[in-house]
Amino acid sequence: MKNVIKTKRLWLRPLEASDAEALSPAINEFEVSKWLAVVPFPYRLEDARSFIAGALNGKKIWAIIYEGRLVGVISIERELGYWLARPVWGQGIMREAAEAVVSEYFDNQCYENLGSGHFVGNEKSKRILNALGFEPVGEVTKLHSLAQNKELDHQKMNLTRAAWEKRDNAAVKVTQKQVRFTSERLEFRTFLHSDLEAVMDVMSIYDVTKNTLTWRFPPERAQVRERMSRNDKHGVALCVFEKGKLIGTAGLASGMLWYSLHPDRWGKGFGTEVAKAMVSYAFHRFDWPCLEAGVFSDNPASVRVLQKIGAYEIQPIALWPLARQTSVKCREFVIPRSDWEQNNAPVIKTARFIIRSLSITDLNDFARIGGDARVAPMILRATTPWPLPDAAEVLMQSAFTGRPGYRLGVYDAKERLLGCVGLGPDASIAYFFDPDRWGNGIATEAVGAFIVDCFERYDFQSLNADRFHDNPASGRVLEKLGFEEIGTGMGGSRARAKPEKIIEYSLSRTAFEQHHNHTKA
Repeated sequence: MKNVIKTKRLWLRPLEASDAEALSPAINEFEVSKWLAVVPFPYRLEDARSFIAGALNGKKIWAIIYEGRLVGVISIERELGYWLARPVWGQGIMREAAEAVVSEYFDNQCYENLGSGHFVGNEKSKRILNALGFEPVGEVTKLHSLAQNKELDHQKMNLTRAAWEKRDNAAVKVTQKQVRFTSERLEFRTFLHSDLEAVMDVMSIYDVTKNTLTWRFPPERAQVRERMSRNDKHGVALCVFEKGKLIGTAGLASGMLWYSLHPDRWGKGFGTEVAKAMVSYAFHRFDWPCLEAGVFSDNPASVRVLQKIGAYEIQPIALWPLARQTSVKCREFVIPRSDWEQNNAPVIKTARFIIRSLSITDLNDFARIGGDARVAPMILRATTPWPLPDAAEVLMQSAFTGRPGYRLGVYDAKERLLGCVGLGPDASIAYFFDPDRWGNGIATEAVGAFIVDCFERYDFQSLNADRFHDNPASGRVLEKLGFEEIGTGMGGSRARAKPEKIIEYSLSRTAFEQHHNHTKA
């Protein structure tokens, strides 16, 4: 399980020795400690230091950080335990933290059950456990409360993996649209029932399954269907194809990367290609600050894959893979989002040009081209002339971040900037080029290559574009590339005195594939 978990409002991280001074007063309130079995009252600083010292000994215990301060603690081994400081009760914080931790537990552990419990009368804790899907187990029993120094009625609770997944999928309410994207040689898409036997064939090879954590050997059809049907806010499972043949599986689960390939494809660079494609997809779709991956120590090939794609190795752990039924040392790796984005910006090569990230050294040419009186009225933010500070602000906002919302420069063989292409957060494309190079097919060639990269990099079902009514040349470029006119509207430019008519275009993925295959043929 991950050491650090981030949710919408919270940061769950391992306890540190310096947390004692914040932890002690937070739990040293009778309304908090009276509902905990082994917490004394009063709770001294020495108690906090002793507790943290024990927590640092490899236990799965997280500090709950809200608005920069410690407000509680949550732990999970075979049972879930937690407490929350009284000033932040009633804000849904504990439920948010518990959902994240329980999700981690079932995503990354092979256990089928998770225990917990609450003292009778602790209605807040009871509601949290009920919301998570826990059910009472047996009759109420007695359990000693150290803070109250007496035996209290206590209800044991249990959460099964099946109940959690049923509850989680119902809560997510995600439309299960098919995911599909490609890399240089491979196609990735969501699992279909017709893929079952092919996945079974791959996962029935012991040398494949032994390198996974939660796949059984031999696999069961029900497990394959369950594992491969995932597509929700916590992750996705995908089939991997080469030339239409299924050669493996890959997936993401709460910030963890996994993949399995048929041995026939080992040693041919497919592992690296799969890993790179999945990391790019992960940082596009999910808000994870980093991606983690684990490799058993007797799998050096996968270690090399992670090293090739820039993963950092962290502390090793021991895990119990279901296929092996024994403890195995696992080497853990992490890929920070910031590092990946910096090192994996698109580089697109065409017959005459290279399309790559803009640099501050391009500023003068960027401002000159964009500020030309023939260009500025056709784009959104440029003026004539375009002052360098204003152009610099736009250029600096153009950086690739792994998600739509970036610009790339188009360069000739002598590294001269010819223009720009860009992808907006709304899946819209835009571009402009040096007027001195108009009429040479630059726009068609560069924008066409950029569109291919956009559809391969992201799971867009369509791309959009528009042009001003007095820019018919741009319309011809879009039509050559397969875009269809879909309507009109009004658009503005800082170089125009008022909004004017624009023509709107769209290119569906299906139309793109048909057009792209036809032009390649």
